[in-house]
Amino acid sequence: MSLTESASSGIDDERLEMIYGWVDEVPLTKTKKTSISRDFADGVSFAELIYFYFPKSVEMHNYTITSNTQKKKANWRLLNRKVLKKLFGFELGDDVIDNLVGSKQFTIEKVLLELKSRIDNKLKEERIKPPPPLSSFRAKESDQPEADQHIGTKGRGRKGMKPQSKAPIEYPAPLPFERVSQKSLGRSDPVAMPGPPPRRQPNRKDRDLALMYEEKQQECLAKEETILMLQAKTSRLEHLMHLKDLRLEELQTQIEHLRPTGGIK
Repeated sequence: MSLTESASSGIDDERLEMIYGWVDEVPLTKTKKTSISRDFADGVSFAELIYFYFPKSVEMHNYTITSNTQKKKANWRLLNRKVLKKLFGFELGDDVIDNLVGSKQFTIEKVLLELKSRIDNKLKEERIKPPPPLSSFRAKESDQPEADQHIGTKGRGRKGMKPQSKAPIEYPAPLPFERVSQKSLGRSDPVAMPGPPPRRQPNRKDRDLALMYEEKQQECLAKEETILMLQAKTSRLEHLMHLKDLRLEELQTQIEHLRPTGGIK
């Protein structure tokens, strides 16, 4: 890869080499092609990559190797819903999925960079020992030619590059839970691990609004008390009116009984 290509990707050569070497250490079902973006376009290799570290969290039978655009998107959306969100606390935005399915250059590298940081943190948090990489098995095959021991190192944007023992690469901390968009991929600034968002200090306007809200709330409570009091008085007056009506009916009945019924002589 040329320096121009590396600069346009938003990821330096060292990080790209680290990502390509990391992918080569994981046994993948699909035959590696000339482009890593095409290898991962349908999401199956991405699912296998996670399955390598967390086999209980990925049901590989749900993901189908396909060249159909809609089925590729379905694989990525399923990964979003059943794996990325539950296991790592993030999901890929629709714009990222579209670029992955369309094999847009350097999109998968940025997604893999994000995934690697998530996996490393998850393994560290849960104190899980990662499975042995392919290189540990290849080293035992001493009769195998050196060229065969580095299958996949060519054709992924790393012409003739071989992994070298270097100091661990510092890459950005994983993003907090959110829909990771194309804009947020490949960032260079570290982001804090997921946690409660910082509370914004209230300004004078906020305090004034809170005070007004409290005053209005107190006014409403006072009016509710007044309404209840008036309703009680109304109910009592209605009861008194009813008693008066009953008394009037009783008096009217007595008058009717006292009224003479015979004719005047």
